[in-house]
Amino acid sequence: MSESAPGPRFSRDLPPYRALVAVDLERFSTHPSSRLPVLSEAVPRVLEDAMRLAGLDWAQRRFPQDAGDGYVFGLPPELLPKVLHPFLPLLQRVLEEREPPRLRMRVAVHLGALPDSGGDALGDGVGKAMNDVHRLLDSAPVREALARTDPEVTLVAAIVSRRVYADVVEAGYTALRHGELTPVRAQVKHFDEEAWLYVPVPSGAALRGGLVEVPATADRDQDAGTAGGRGHGAVPVPRGELATARDERQLGVAKAVELLQARHLAVLPGGSRATGLRLLDGLSDETGVSVLEVVKRWQRPAVANLPLEPGCGYLLNLNSPATDHADSAFAEDLRTHVARLIDVGAYLVVTVRAELWRECRALLESYSIELTEPPGRREPRGTLFLRVHGPDGEGYPLSLGGRDEVTVGRPDQAVAHPDIAVDSDWVSRDHCRLRSREGRWWLERRGKNAPWLLRRGSAEPEPVEERAQLRHGDVIRLRVRPGDDGLPRHWSVEFHDPQHTETSPQEIQP
Repeated sequence: MSESAPGPRFSRDLPPYRALVAVDLERFSTHPSSRLPVLSEAVPRVLEDAMRLAGLDWAQRRFPQDAGDGYVFGLPPELLPKVLHPFLPLLQRVLEEREPPRLRMRVAVHLGALPDSGGDALGDGVGKAMNDVHRLLDSAPVREALARTDPEVTLVAAIVSRRVYADVVEAGYTALRHGELTPVRAQVKHFDEEAWLYVPVPSGAALRGGLVEVPATADRDQDAGTAGGRGHGAVPVPRGELATARDERQLGVAKAVELLQARHLAVLPGGSRATGLRLLDGLSDETGVSVLEVVKRWQRPAVANLPLEPGCGYLLNLNSPATDHADSAFAEDLRTHVARLIDVGAYLVVTVRAELWRECRALLESYSIELTEPPGRREPRGTLFLRVHGPDGEGYPLSLGGRDEVTVGRPDQAVAHPDIAVDSDWVSRDHCRLRSREGRWWLERRGKNAPWLLRRGSAEPEPVEERAQLRHGDVIRLRVRPGDDGLPRHWSVEFHDPQHTETSPQEIQP
């Protein structure tokens, strides 16, 4: 019996790639039936508000689908960096500011080829990528992430597909850092893939034990001091970031590398994350260690949560006043931790904001190194810079060279860390910004409370309701709560640009 001839083969054009965003309301069916229509209508409004704040155009949605308790839509793939950040943190903020009842959302972000006619064809958005984004949304890790957090605090839990993580996060195209995500396994029916969790504002059990529950075997490993390398507690630093870190030019890096090689611990008070990576990159060239960044899961720094594996160089970046204020107990434990680092052949670099390290400075002086001269003895190169002073007198310069924007606000895990962080409940997370336009710098109000501007030569500051152009010697004041003596306190940001604005008469504009 002769074999039949194979049938004809056809090739089809690959459909365009689309970013996919799918959301689902937690416990939608538990609300009274009378409220379900109101909650359902709120979902697209909340998404639209968050997209607008993130600089995304709601009109760019492709093949939107409203499921009542959820919503899914496509976007051009080039918008993915903004979808991850700032859209996801801003979605948390929009939900926080919404009137009760509280809405909590699971979010899945994916990328794949899907048909898109540009109109309303029935087949638009139908394909494997659409199926997969729904599998991610229904997977146990993102459900558990919400279940392990305080329902009054954490309102958004997102799961990011492996493809999005690799192409956008790991490649360095978004402000969302890989250290802010947790690797998980998403398994639903026949779907089984690696994915990454991101919770803009973690709380509750997630702060104590992570976004997902660690199996008992892993707990035992951590007690033995071996868990936490590549799976739990630390993530590899992309090569692109290490390459960028090599361009750091702070003085004293060579001595810091020597300290790290000799003592296995180097603390850089006031040092940047990029400088810490440069140290570890240099150490890797010498010893071959793998460079990893510690994923912080705590309300306060704790040595018990630090990973420890042979042949690894870890970066711990302490930059959030809300969760990273280190006390003397942490310093004592860190000194003990040095012996463990030496035993297994691991290394640790700690970069920390100076104001978060005051209680530890004396105890860890022998492991610390200053990479720059103390603030006040040396100004940034060039004439254009800011001088920042806290309410207790501490100060530091901030160069404006190469910048076109400086953000000022209250530090918060939900949003990117501001360039000038003011830890005060009188200051908004996005309080004000300094922006360069056509060779001039402007102060722009962003938050609820106006920043105050003291003009050079004036006796009293004035509130900036919208924006004001800055000139040399102007001082921005940011009020904080009075001290125990009841006297007013504030942060000040002094603008220095003598070559361009000293003689330019400017006025606060409406």
